[in-house]
Amino acid sequence: MFGKMVRKVPTAEQVARHARLEYRNRVYWAACLLSNRLGLSEDQRKTLVDLVVEQTPPLGRYGDSDYDAILFQMSRLPREKLRAFLDESQCRGLAIRFEQARRMEPVLVSEGYVSREEPKR
Repeated sequence: MFGKMVRKVPTAEQVARHARLEYRNRVYWAACLLSNRLGLSEDQRKTLVDLVVEQTPPLGRYGDSDYDAILFQMSRLPREKLRAFLDESQCRGLAIRFEQARRMEPVLVSEGYVSREEPKR
């Protein structure tokens, strides 16, 4: 019985892959909401999702504040990387949302969504 159970326990690699996939799904959801508000094209949305997933760590937990936490993560990205594929009005709209997300930082950190430290790039 122990042998059957051990074979079903996920490896650390499988757990990490699942965490990245879960994060990608949540980032995609947030990008779709942003897409509606900022008028992002499909290519822009895909580029944004890829950039966020590659450049930021997964959230520490998921819950009611996922959207704010993901926007907070986005706000930590270098502006040049966003300006490379967004137009000026989209950048301005995003900056407003980033300000709102940054005001949520104490809550997001205390509830375990994000780390206080900026991720190393």
